[in-house]
Amino acid sequence: MERQVFVKTHVLDLVVIAVPFLRPFRLLRLFAIVVSTTRRAGGLVVRQVLLYVLAVTVIISATAAVIVYNAERDVPGSNIKTLGDSLWWAATTATTVGYGDRFPVTTTGRLMAGVLMVTGIALVGTITASVAAYFVNLVRKSSTAATEEAASDDREDLLSRIEALQVSVDRLHQRLDGMVEPVADHLAR
Repeated sequence: MERQVFVKTHVLDLVVIAVPFLRPFRLLRLFAIVVSTTRRAGGLVVRQVLLYVLAVTVIISATAAVIVYNAERDVPGSNIKTLGDSLWWAATTATTVGYGDRFPVTTTGRLMAGVLMVTGIALVGTITASVAAYFVNLVRKSSTAATEEAASDDREDLLSRIEALQVSVDRLHQRLDGMVEPVADHLAR
């Protein structure tokens, strides 16, 4: 019974295990873990995006390294012969360093290189945006504090002016009351 439930609920896993060239895609399971971790992490959106892009880059790099290793290891003229070479190539490509000491020569390898290049550019862009957002938030907090302080000073100034106006209005009322009584007495005669 348990086997039947497992087979019904894990079809994709079984296909990946049964078809050898799909085995590197088992690493995509990490994607679900990253998404789950990101949801639990909470906090700032910038941190979540950075964590997400970093995790996706690692997953894609590892997957690309395995695929390129499988595609390149037995090809004449290839300089990626070991999994270590492939991992090094993936790391330098994803970080946009690209030393040129390792490079794919097969179509599959070059397609994976393209995917990895785009992923690396996204990573660098996200890191740059995160740093920029950090500084913008610092400036915004500083500016907001200064604005609130200035607004508080303005409020206090306005309150003191309103109080002075109230005193002036009260004095005018007293003077008017003092003037109205003689006029009323004069008119009553």
